[in-house]
Amino acid sequence: MRSPARGTNSIEVDELSQSKTLPSRGGHEPSAATLRVSVKAVAWLWAVSVVGLVLAHLLGQFSKYQLGRDHLLGFVSLFNLDAELNVPTWFASMSLFVSALLLALIAGLKRASRDPFSLHWIGLCVIFVGLSVDEAAGLHERLSGLISSHVATRGVFLYAWTIPAAVAVVVVGLVYLRFLFHLPRVVRYLFVVAAVAYAGGALGMEMIEGKFVTALGQDNLAHSLLVAWEELLELAGVAVFICALVLYLSKEYSRVEIRFGAKAMQDYAGATDSRSSDDRPLAQPAARGAGEPS
Repeated sequence: MRSPARGTNSIEVDELSQSKTLPSRGGHEPSAATLRVSVKAVAWLWAVSVVGLVLAHLLGQFSKYQLGRDHLLGFVSLFNLDAELNVPTWFASMSLFVSALLLALIAGLKRASRDPFSLHWIGLCVIFVGLSVDEAAGLHERLSGLISSHVATRGVFLYAWTIPAAVAVVVVGLVYLRFLFHLPRVVRYLFVVAAVAYAGGALGMEMIEGKFVTALGQDNLAHSLLVAWEELLELAGVAVFICALVLYLSKEYSRVEIRFGAKAMQDYAGATDSRSSDDRPLAQPAARGAGEPS
């Protein structure tokens, strides 16, 4: 099987070589499968989804506050970015979990090759699993209620969860500073853009909303517009991060093999030597040109 040239922004996930199959217990030989992932396709998919969700929210809120129709057969609540248990919540949680899966893949490859930053990748994976769970279960709202029951919060700190979250962002930023500078330049910039967009939406806009709600309340169209901007930043930040991870994989590896079956654990056990049991690499590093920038 031919590996894609570096710079094509694609990944090959190959269970087995096209020329090689392994017999199963039933005598049936499993076929090989190849999945090519394009950064461009991923970017378009998430961009269309994010814009579509934000537009659906805006249409629903316009119908509610300007036309006096706040139901529309459930459409308004189904796409309300400020509500829970609806389509935007599912999409946001799913996007964060996709990020976690990509981070888990990279962490596994880095751990197998004994990369000095493998623990950083594992840490990011854990963080994004937590963010995905929080998005689906609304844990930060529970935290706000807990803090507010002990300390009166108003204005920019109306949503009290932003206080420990801001501290956590600073700590994570400092811990990952050296990790950030080891990344390829383009990937590094995308990581920074993603982090600024996500934190700016989740924390910055939440604080602005707190100030707004304290003064004018939240049952109005202006607040719905603030919510739309907040969620747009968050969703766009995650989308950029997913694209950055796919791009990183395509820059670091020309091919990644994922194997299933009884031999999979044996192959993984021998992966510290970057070899599987049939002497083929589980992850083939992409060839780097002499003059190619990092």
